[in-house]
Formats: sequence, structure tokens, C-alpha cells
Amino acid sequence: MEERIKNFYDLEAWRKAHQLVLEIYKITKFFPKEELYGIISQLCRAACSITANIAEGFARYHFKDKIRFYYQARGSVAEVQNFLILAKVTSYCLLVTKIKKHLLEAEAFLLP
Repeated sequence: MEERIKNFYDLEAWRKAHQLVLEIYKITKFFPKEELYGIISQLCRAACSITANIAEGFARYHFKDKIRFYYQARGSVAEVQNFLILAKVTSYCLLVTKIKKHLLEAEAFLLP
């Protein structure tokens, strides 16, 4: 029997994005401290925005509202991709390929 989705955290998209957030927080611990208010802050906020928008979209009643928040989450995925590219080219993070798996999984649920 299929499980019914009752809460946003039952959504596979939210779960995948949540894993991404946890990985982002793990890797940013190793970034230079001078980036605390730069790329670290931006990357963590963008990653958290993915799950927050999925949760808010889930709670909306009207379909157009739901879609708007899911599109916002998709935009946040692109923002995270941007900061991960920056982290990779600045050599702040050599673990980008590990994170990329989580990013692609989260993104897959947000594509039309």
C-alpha cells in the first residue's frame, strides 16, 4: 500500500534537498574563516532556501502558489550550483563532486 503524503517532510524532493543542506553545512566547516560572511553564508542560505520553499509551497492551498514556491526552490538549486562552482575554482572545496550527487537528486524533483 502506498504511503500518503501528509507533511512537507514526506516529500522525496524535500528529503533529497535536506540531505544536500546537511552536506553543505559539513563542507563549509572547512572553508577559510574569512569567508564566514561571504561564500559560506551565501551557500548555506541558498541551500536552506531550497527546503524552505518546498515546505512553504507544500503548505499553500492554491496550485499557482505551490508552483511559485517550487520554482523558487529550483532557483535556489541554481544558486547553490553557482556557489559550489565558485568554491571549486577557488579551491575552497574539493568535495564538490560528493555534493553534486545530492544537488542533482534534489534538482531532479524540481524540474518540470
